[in-house]
Amino acid sequence: MLTMRVRRLLAKGRVQEAKGLLTQIGSTEQFTNRQLALLGVCEALLSNHGEARSMFLKLLSRQPRSPKVWNNLGNVALLAGDAEQARTCYLMALKQSAFLPDAYLNLALAALEANSPEDALRAHRAYVMYKSIDRWKKFSLLSLGLLLAWALSRLW
Repeated sequence: MLTMRVRRLLAKGRVQEAKGLLTQIGSTEQFTNRQLALLGVCEALLSNHGEARSMFLKLLSRQPRSPKVWNNLGNVALLAGDAEQARTCYLMALKQSAFLPDAYLNLALAALEANSPEDALRAHRAYVMYKSIDRWKKFSLLSLGLLLAWALSRLW
């Protein structure tokens, strides 16, 4: 319930209120992983890059193989102006899961920031490819579900 309220506030751009709701919980040690991630997002949006980085590093200690955490850590680095650190984080995210299109897009942005247009183009191509695979996967699963529903209805 709390995370849904925080997400709604973030979607409306009410970042300070979202952060306030989260900090009412108490110590970050008591936070769930999702709440800790949301607090990291709030801190990043408020340009508190050091705090955001701390939240994501704490989350990374809980979930060291999470590609989304690595991706968010890269986002904080990129916002803080450290394109090389961001690149390292995005590559770690992709090492954990190559099927994270956002990490490819963010890697392209980091490459542009680092004045490396060839790397940016390569990462963007991967983003487009994996994004299209993601769409086909959803379409295929929906089609399979409909086919199974039809087949089961024929059995009754």
